[in-house]
Formats: sequence, C-alpha cells, structure tokens
Amino acid sequence: MKLVKNMNKWQYLKPALNNDLYRDSAWIFSILALIKPVDKENIDTDKKFFLYRTEEGYFFVNDNKELVAITDADKNKPLFSLYDKIKVDNSYCPLVKSGTVDSTVGNLLLNWILVYYPFQGKIPYTNGVTISDIEETVAKRLQDEPENDKDRKNDEFYPSELEKFVEAAFYLTTFSTISVTAATKKLLLPPPGIKQYKEKLIKEKYKGKLDSYVKIADMENELKKYDKEYLKGDPSTIAFVNKKIADNARKRMFLSFGAEKGFDSGDNPTYVGETLDEGWPKDPKKLVSMFNSIRAGSYKRGHETQLGGVMAKVILRILNNYVIDVDDCGTKTGSELVLMPILKDAYIGRYIIEGNALVELTDNNIDKYIGKKVVMRSPLYCLLPQDHICAKCIGEKISVNKDGIALAGTEISDAVLTSSLKAMHKAGLDTEKLDLDEILK
Repeated sequence: MKLVKNMNKWQYLKPALNNDLYRDSAWIFSILALIKPVDKENIDTDKKFFLYRTEEGYFFVNDNKELVAITDADKNKPLFSLYDKIKVDNSYCPLVKSGTVDSTVGNLLLNWILVYYPFQGKIPYTNGVTISDIEETVAKRLQDEPENDKDRKNDEFYPSELEKFVEAAFYLTTFSTISVTAATKKLLLPPPGIKQYKEKLIKEKYKGKLDSYVKIADMENELKKYDKEYLKGDPSTIAFVNKKIADNARKRMFLSFGAEKGFDSGDNPTYVGETLDEGWPKDPKKLVSMFNSIRAGSYKRGHETQLGGVMAKVILRILNNYVIDVDDCGTKTGSELVLMPILKDAYIGRYIIEGNALVELTDNNIDKYIGKKVVMRSPLYCLLPQDHICAKCIGEKISVNKDGIALAGTEISDAVLTSSLKAMHKAGLDTEKLDLDEILK
C-alpha cells in the first residue's frame, strides 16, 4: 500500500470521531493504549480511519483507501492521553454549536459516547460530564414514547433515548483498565518526613491537647494536607484517591490511626498516633483503642443496620393507607420556613403560597426564593380527612404516584441504614464551622 500523505494526530481525530469510531472499543483502545504493532502490508483498507501502529509509526486509511501517516506521534507511546488538552469546536463534536471549548481528550470522548450518541444534541457539550448529572437532567423531562417520530420534541427525552444512554454507560466500563490508575509508587508509600512532621506538630501545637476530638481532627487535617501536597500531580489522585481513601485507608496506613469512638461513645478519646505501616503500638491503652475501633465498625455494620429495617417497616405500616386522590384541598395555610441552599433540590415540585396564588417551585424560579421566608403547602395542614392528602400539599414529585406516599417515607430509614453501613468503611473525624446566625435564623 502506497503512502500518499501525512497528517497530525489532531487532524486525524476529527474524521475518526465523525465516522462514529468512538462506538468501536478496539479503536478507543488503539488511541489511548500502546497497541501491538502490525506489518504495514497487513493494514485493512476497508477499516476507514482505524488506527494502526507499525514499526515505522502510526498510520490509518482515509476515505479513498489511501494510507496516511501521523507525523507528530511517538510510536513508543499511546497516540493520546485522556488528559491531553484540546480546544473543541464543531468540527470535533457537533454538540459545540459555536466557538471553542477548552477541554480534554477524555471529556471529548465522554461527550460523544454519553451525550451525543443517546440524545443527538439535546444536551450541550459539558466538561466533567457525569452519568448522574445526565440522569438528573433526563429525569426531569422524560416523557412517554410518541407514536409518531414527528411528535418528538427537542426539549423532551424518551425511553428509547434512555435505553441508548444505559447502553453507553455500560460501554464505558470496558475502558476501566486504561482510565483508572489504581496504584503508583507514591500511592504505595508514605510521604517522606511524615513521622518527623507529626512529632513537630505535637511538640509545637498539640502537646497535652490530644484528648479532644476537635484537636485530633485539626491535627489530622494538617497531616492530610501534608500528604495531599506529596501526592499532588500523581496519576492516582485523578480518579482513585477520593476523600474516602484519603481520610480513612491512607490516613490510617501512613499518617496516624487516629481516635475513632469504637464501642465507647464517651468524650475522652485515646489518640493513636502510630500508623498501620509502623505496626501495633506498644502502649496497651492504644492497642485496646485500635482493636475496639476495628471491631466496632464491623459490629455496627451487622447489628445497627437492623434499625433501618425496623424503621422501614414502621413507616410502611403508618403510611400504607394514605392516598392522594384530590388535586387541591384549598387550604390557605402552610409551614413557614426559610428556604436553605443545601435543600434546594428537595424544594423542587413543592408549592408555596403567595397572596391568593399557589406557586410551584421549579428549576426556573427556585433561586429567587432561596434564603427567603415562604409559606409552603404541607401535608400537616391538608384539609382532607383521615388518610387522604391532596397533590398540592404533598408536591409534584410524590403526587405522580397516587399510592406512593409510603414508599417515599422509607427514605428516612434508608438514611439510618446507610449511616450504619458507613461506620465500617467511612468513619472518621472532621470539623465544620457553623454560622449560628444562619442556623438560628
């Protein structure tokens, strides 16, 4: 096969994506991983824009079945990294309607796979796009499948599109081996000088004060800050070292075991400055504290989860007979409260009373009410008798399922169950500053 022209890798990426190669897992592996080289004579001329690595470099076949060399690629490295920076315009992705977007190769691929393939432009190009963000967007505008294609609307989503989105999300799991860095040299070792730094902190700031959970949390935050600076720029921090790992597993392994409560919920902790990497402490009191902390997490996981189950049964028995069978009971009263930013999503779909009018809180108007005192319609003030509640008092999210009140109530038990399960894997110390003026408003 004769070489007819050259092209750089960024020029190559455009036609490859626009020819739907993002749907071919072998192609994605070929651009992000170091693929096995082939003989140039064995290149398949029918696989347009597919990438080949040879002993001479990277090549592909264009629309005319001509061989094209990629000139700016190192044959000993993958063609692209997920974190390579790129200015994306419409020629790279139709989701960008005008101008350019500063992005990465990884985000570009995600937008093609998760956004363009299922929804064909209904969601704009987004940096840092996540599955949960898309699910939230789709859920708010999901409609029944229309009988005719002409009835489809660009501002609504349909089950057929959701099905393609789920397919795309599962497709992404194929690439975990080349997208998640789970082990590096830095990740497997403690930060240099951590023991000396810890001794310095105790001597200069925390000597005689580590019998308080607040002071222990403050010291551990300084140790974690030191460790974070050591790990800065390491590939493991991009996806693998999340807050749970940094605050628990890595902290106990290399910074300090800490002082979790264990079986005793008292206010006098035993601080264990030694790490699991250093071995068991010689102080019997510290050793007991470590053992109790480890055992308590496992015990709570097994024993206290029953509280969530019991609570769910109680809630179901109380609410099972409640139904929503009237649109509006007509009450003029409600709960007076200040809408808090942290609960913004929970307010969506609820109704507030403004003069003689009812206003539904939506994504479009919620911001103008946040931080302000409102009167919100509530089941507490519903005028319907006995076990009946109207749709306006309970809100749009629950009223769509007329018999779904009991199911919604079990979310309370879910919170109890989750907190018990986290005791074994995600327990730790931290501090938070509270604004009393805001709390007591």
